[in-house]
Amino acid sequence: MVLLSTPPRYRAEHLEAVVAAGKHAYAEKPLSIDSPGCRRISAAGETAREKKLTIVAGLQRRYAECYREVKERIERGDLGQIVSARAQWLGSDLTFAREGAKIGPSAPRQEREIRLWYFFRWLSGDMICEQNVHNLDVCNWFIGSHPERATGYGGRKARTDIGDIFDHFNLVFEYPGGAHLSYSSSQFQKGWSDVSEQFFGSQGTADMSDDVKRQPYVTGKSPWKYDGPNGNSHHVSNAVAALVKSVKGTGEHRNDARYGAESTLTAILGRRAAMERREVTWEEVYNDSQVLHPDF
Repeated sequence: MVLLSTPPRYRAEHLEAVVAAGKHAYAEKPLSIDSPGCRRISAAGETAREKKLTIVAGLQRRYAECYREVKERIERGDLGQIVSARAQWLGSDLTFAREGAKIGPSAPRQEREIRLWYFFRWLSGDMICEQNVHNLDVCNWFIGSHPERATGYGGRKARTDIGDIFDHFNLVFEYPGGAHLSYSSSQFQKGWSDVSEQFFGSQGTADMSDDVKRQPYVTGKSPWKYDGPNGNSHHVSNAVAALVKSVKGTGEHRNDARYGAESTLTAILGRRAAMERREVTWEEVYNDSQVLHPDF
């Protein structure tokens, strides 16, 4: 089994090589930084399926007990039809990513960007791909589809001293059937954060969170509140356990490539809408041929 955790710029070609070699993979999120890469991930996933290889994506909320419980409740109709959703990842600048680079001011530009890869779009795909894809994956999962279009804005207002990625996004995604997702993210808040998703159905609501002090709950005709240890406290180990069981054939076969690529493409859709300040459709992003390259 191969762990793919290098900068996302290389995820597609690495997964292709892993599948060609007949190995299983744990592929960290995001699964690409551009549309051609997402299509390559999907194709590699299909080849892996034919070879009965396991691929687990680092979108670990799908392996959290509380998220899986609420997903089951949505599927059985406890919330009715999902008509709208709200999600956010509001937090501070990633100081650890700066400090961890350990690079001097005289280092060549190529080395500097690779060591500080998170802050450069051609390596990370921007914060909406590298970080916010967690929220967007949950929204696609709970709503049951990828969005059809997106509008919104974003920019660099606080973090202007490094890289080229945005430090905030504010977007609206429209899903089949008319459900809308209002999404916001930032990386400049200090002393306060909110990483959560809320879903509003015709018969109930769900509040999901990555905060250990904010337990998920459902309201409506079948109220429920998660009362165990935080559902995310074991989500990564759950994902690894599922991978091992899949490889051994003692559990459900896992191949997360398709939905991982779709969630990554959802983030790219939002990035395009914010950067171009216009409505962007799923079809034009899916068929986009632009490959992100460094400008050196």
